[in-house]
Amino acid sequence: MSTTTPDHPPGTSQATAEDLVAALEQLSRAQREAASRVAQSLDRPRAGVGIARVLHKGGPMPLSEVAARLRVDLSVVSRQVSALVDAGHVVRRVDETDRRVRTLALTDSGHALAEDAGRHLIALVHHIFEAWSPDDFADATRALRRIADTISAATPAGQTPESPLDPKETHR
Repeated sequence: MSTTTPDHPPGTSQATAEDLVAALEQLSRAQREAASRVAQSLDRPRAGVGIARVLHKGGPMPLSEVAARLRVDLSVVSRQVSALVDAGHVVRRVDETDRRVRTLALTDSGHALAEDAGRHLIALVHHIFEAWSPDDFADATRALRRIADTISAATPAGQTPESPLDPKETHR
């Protein structure tokens, strides 16, 4: 007797899955728009602000680690880092433990950029969600963390997620 796996988790339907996909796409667009607003107010590219915030929170690290934390391709981060280096916000250093590795570090102006971006983001969040109760805010934070953790666990950084569908199934 063979066992088949359902097309969706127990208790969910195709419509429920489609609703979640639509909501995630809507959230992604809204987040990009909000991040772009903050970056524009700082006169910096959105991706560059994200890199500065990663380095500010995590300290000096190799380019590959920045790409992994942002969950983007190395070439994407490399271009943005070059712009941040040219603007004086980031320096590339030879790693002390492995001279083949270049470590990225923020300059004083890079730290200032990351701190300014953080302040702008917090102010924007306070403004956007001012009508929400503390409980609504906490519930949304928990739900978003759970969603992010679930997606991250299914798609390790630096790897392409595998589709549960056979490629032949998607090209009918």
